[in-house]
Amino acid sequence: MEVIRKKINDINIDIVRTDKFKTISLQVVFANEFTRENATKRALLARVLGNSSKKYNTKKKSVDKSCELYNAEVSVGYTRYYRTSLIAFTLDVVNEKNLECVKNLTKKAIDFLNDSIFNPNVDDNKFSEKEFNEEKRLLKEAILKIYNNKQRFALKRMLEIMCKDEITGINSMGNLDDLETITPKILYDEYLKMITTDDISIYVVGDIEEKDVIKHLKPFSLLKNKKKKLETVSFEEIGITEIKEYSEIQKINQSKLVMGYRTDINSVDKRYPHLSIFNSMFGGLFSSDLFRVIREENGLAYDISSRDIPSSKLFIITAGIESDNYHQIVKLITDELDKYKNGDINRDLLEEAKQSLVSELLETEDNPYSYIAHIQNNYFTGMNMTISDEISEVERVTIEDIQEVAKSIILDTVFLLSNGSSYGN
Repeated sequence: MEVIRKKINDINIDIVRTDKFKTISLQVVFANEFTRENATKRALLARVLGNSSKKYNTKKKSVDKSCELYNAEVSVGYTRYYRTSLIAFTLDVVNEKNLECVKNLTKKAIDFLNDSIFNPNVDDNKFSEKEFNEEKRLLKEAILKIYNNKQRFALKRMLEIMCKDEITGINSMGNLDDLETITPKILYDEYLKMITTDDISIYVVGDIEEKDVIKHLKPFSLLKNKKKKLETVSFEEIGITEIKEYSEIQKINQSKLVMGYRTDINSVDKRYPHLSIFNSMFGGLFSSDLFRVIREENGLAYDISSRDIPSSKLFIITAGIESDNYHQIVKLITDELDKYKNGDINRDLLEEAKQSLVSELLETEDNPYSYIAHIQNNYFTGMNMTISDEISEVERVTIEDIQEVAKSIILDTVFLLSNGSSYGN
């Protein structure tokens, strides 16, 4: 793979030239600060922009155009990393080099994508009422569904409690109160902010000439990129004065335990590969110690796993349990972490975790969007890591590295969603 960096009006364009895929994949990312005030608006904006454009203002028109372009797919996604909000416009189209007697397919497909970005379904400086109301309804449903998914709800509540006065405690989809105040005009104003104030970056993967990419992206020559110092990872130091324990009671069959820990390691820290491997060993694999001890040896959990959230320097354990076993499970988890802190670490499990992570990294180059995510991470963090660099870092991790990571994992908040007794406040 050959990575070429070009610019249009200070807009970074990373072109990954490769004949590995039969498609051309393109992503345009608009990035800005994630705040409590704009969370719901940007979540709704991504949905509305992904629903229709002025030219293709019905589902049928959009589908017909997609079919005409050999099933080219255009979509709009929304996510956040710490204090940064991303709205990504994505195109996937068959490379015309693989089709006989087809010309200008790439140009037409990128024009289709550009239409979603620059020609929204707007009249009188406001979004079409029909599409706006439908997407507002669907976002409301998505927010409400969190309550019905008890594991997601428990995680959301734990983060709200643990990170009460922090940006991490804010749901990326926003909230229902803010949603009710948004009008088609307010949302269009948010769109104008996105177009005029966001940091824009573009990523292209496929067998395509760089001069053709620049030519097809000509509409971006009209934009002045607003470079921003965006915070995609946390450098905050949050002190823990005491472990917080909370519980809530609902009519549920299976209680949900969520334990929130803090660490001093984020995704740009040189120790991040150590944290990734620790996570796999501790609760990220089916062969992990938590799965073995809590579920297999003691039969105390329906499921249990861990994850790291390096953008916010958090480490999370989730489990489906019987509430009567709460104290025993928390003690077993704490004891298992103490073993790691004391250097009682399984070397075979370490090697298995390293092999698993190396396999994941190698697979990154087998999927265009995984590779886009990799180079996008380099762009937003200022890092310049290749896949080979990351694999080398993983292979060098030692038992001592894992022990040091474990020492950095400090319990902050324990939350139990149960149908029985209440624990804590």
